[in-house]
This record gives sequence, C-alpha cells and structure tokens, in this order.
Amino acid sequence: MRKDSGVNGDAQRIEQIIWILFLKVYDAKESNWEFHDDNFRSIIPENCRWQSWAVDNKDGKALTGQALLDFINNTLFPTLKNIEIDETTPMSQAIVKYMFADTYNYMKDGVLLRQVVNVNEHIWGAIILAEDGWHIAEPRPIHVLDRIGGGDGFVGGMLYAILKGWEAEKW
Repeated sequence: MRKDSGVNGDAQRIEQIIWILFLKVYDAKESNWEFHDDNFRSIIPENCRWQSWAVDNKDGKALTGQALLDFINNTLFPTLKNIEIDETTPMSQAIVKYMFADTYNYMKDGVLLRQVVNVNEHIWGAIILAEDGWHIAEPRPIHVLDRIGGGDGFVGGMLYAILKGWEAEKW
C-alpha cells in the first residue's frame, strides 16, 4: 500500500485497511447470520458483498487493475454510502451505511489494491502418504484471519483425524 500514489501517510493507509477489513469481517458475520436465520437478508446488494467481488478463486476472473478501481469507486462506495435505512433497520445492518458515510478509497493502483485484498486469502491442500498409498486433499481457498499458527492448526486437524482412525481420504 505504501507504493500507491493515492495513499499519502499512515492515516490514509489505516482508513484503507479499516474499510477492507470491515467488509471482510462483515461478510463472515453475514454468513453466520444466514446459517442461523433462514429469513436473513443482507442489507448489502449481492454484487457488493465481499464474496461477490473480493474473493479471488485464482481462476483469473477476479477484478483487478482499473476494473477493480472502477468497481470500488463507481459501484461499491456509492452503493454502500446510499443504503436506505430507517428507524426499523437493525444496527447490525445500519452500521454498513454509517461505516461508509465518510470513508473514501484513496488507492489509485488497482493491482496493488488487489494484492491488499488478497493478503489473507490462501489456497491450502495436502499430499499425505499413508499405509495404503498417497492421498491428496485438493487445494481450496482458506480465508485466514490470523496467519499465526495456521500451519499448526492445519496439521493439528489432520493429526486429530489420524488419531481418531478416520479413513485417510478424510484427513
């Protein structure tokens, strides 16, 4: 982010990090609300939800460069700033409008912005040799909130499965 010509100083860097992390965490919360409440409806339009524009499946289709900047500046921010709320809107949803009311995207380099958005997106898989041969856990996206201990957590889960006697293909 320090290389971006639009971001000038730590205050702007912090603001950029805050809105990006807010949307990522809010998306995780919405997934949880959707899981527990069949009637849940997001206040954020589908095309502006994190999972719709930010997640990079490493298939070459993720928005980046000028296309990403155009989406952020011309669609995402105006949409979130203009979300309609009233006195019956739950605070858990109204917070989106309040968060973006005075928030701006200062980044001018869409490739750098893509790198910032992707910083905690990882693809993990495994190849395991067991008594009956090789087993492959196909790589899949893992949304990492805290990279400290990530490998330990992955191996811990695998060891748990082994010690419980699960079939190797379920490790």
